[in-house]
Formats: sequence, structure tokens, C-alpha cells
Amino acid sequence: MSNVKTSICAVDALEVGPVTFQGLPAFGSLPRHTFATQTLQIALENGGSLELVIHLREGCNSLVAGDPVAIPRDISEEDAK
Repeated sequence: MSNVKTSICAVDALEVGPVTFQGLPAFGSLPRHTFATQTLQIALENGGSLELVIHLREGCNSLVAGDPVAIPRDISEEDAK
């Protein structure tokens, strides 16, 4: 487990992406696993940018609306790609 604490100064814009769901197919004795991610894109004053991809556990509040994340149980193989 890693911990990161930082400060970002002179932010020109923030863009919060929607929660997206991905799936990993079953492999050997491991069952299929579905997970949720959300992206935060930060545009800096100097023209640089930073993108954070956050893996959200079920029940965690999303950044956009603060709604709890609910992992769908019926995501199809094609949706997971």
C-alpha cells in the first residue's frame, strides 16, 4: 500500500471524469473481478498537466456527484474490454 501527499499550485482547470467499470476475466483459480476507476485531470498554469486515475472500492463516494460506487454484478465481457 502506498501513501502520497502532495500540493498542486496554480491550477487552471480541473476535469473530473465519470466512474468507469472494467473487468478482468477469470484466470486459473481466480474468479472474474470487476473494478471501478475515476480520472481527475488537472491543467496547470505553466501548461503542464497531471492525470490521476483513482481505483474506487465499492461503497466509496465518487468525485463527481458524491454518489456511492456500486460495482455492477452483470457487466458483460464486451463491456469489460
